[in-house]
Amino acid sequence: MARETEQKTILQVYVSSISAHEFLLGKIAAFTAVALAECALMLAVLFSYFGLRLAGDPTPFIVATLLYAFCVAAFGTMVGAIVPSQVAAMQVVALGGFLLVFLLSGLIFPIENIPAGLRWISNFVWGRYYIEIVRDALLQGGGWPAVWRNVVVIGIIGAVFYTIGWRGMRRMQLASRIAAVFDRYVLYRPDLIRAWELGRDGDAAWQPVLWRECVRGAPGAHLAARVDALVDVLSRRGAPSSGFPSRLSIFGVTTLAPLYLRAFAALAGRLDVHLFLLAPSREFMSGTVARKRTDRISSSGQLELVCVVRQ
Repeated sequence: MARETEQKTILQVYVSSISAHEFLLGKIAAFTAVALAECALMLAVLFSYFGLRLAGDPTPFIVATLLYAFCVAAFGTMVGAIVPSQVAAMQVVALGGFLLVFLLSGLIFPIENIPAGLRWISNFVWGRYYIEIVRDALLQGGGWPAVWRNVVVIGIIGAVFYTIGWRGMRRMQLASRIAAVFDRYVLYRPDLIRAWELGRDGDAAWQPVLWRECVRGAPGAHLAARVDALVDVLSRRGAPSSGFPSRLSIFGVTTLAPLYLRAFAALAGRLDVHLFLLAPSREFMSGTVARKRTDRISSSGQLELVCVVRQ
């Protein structure tokens, strides 16, 4: 996710109809499926090669494995959602997802041997609780009465990771959708944008205030302001006539926003502007026009241009 943020491909998710829950759960489900497949392979090796067996009720181990895979995946998605840099995200995962689990979970050193100043951190390490469940499942067989608290703690830690990632993802998705709305305002309602910048908010509550803050913090002028500046320069007497191409051609457009039309109209005073449209008529033309009908209309002089559509 951090790489998607750096490459800006995450913006496609932000502006889509996919919710933050759907996106995060899709990421987590994919990793969980891979983790469970690896777990099944390791258990097969453990049972066949080393000859170990599960002692007692296996359901605590199965449920804990599912929750542990979810917890690890949720930690990764949380880091990806709140850390925008891929390098920084890798460092956070290496520190929090590997070193803490490796050193402070009781896997290498007993919890009692960890210095007291660092021992309290192990209470928040999800690997500690899963290791205790695995040891019970393979050696002691105490079942649910012995490890139910550990299962619950793993689920709680995973839920906390998921909630943090979801909140970060939701804020970014909301910001992207607001930005898309402002982009449409600039293209199709530039008069509204100009009124907001002059302090005429009308009936709008928060949008004008947010727009002025965005404009104040932006490094350059927005598109509507740049078009206004272009039209102002081209409409002046003595405006520079050099530096323009001899012809401007626009191909394959279906619609043009009023802002673009205003810019092209201003440029048309300095150079030839040619629009090559897919439908060269104001009317909606669909279906197939028969050859005899087009010949008859053309010979009668009713239309100067007839578009023939063939399947």
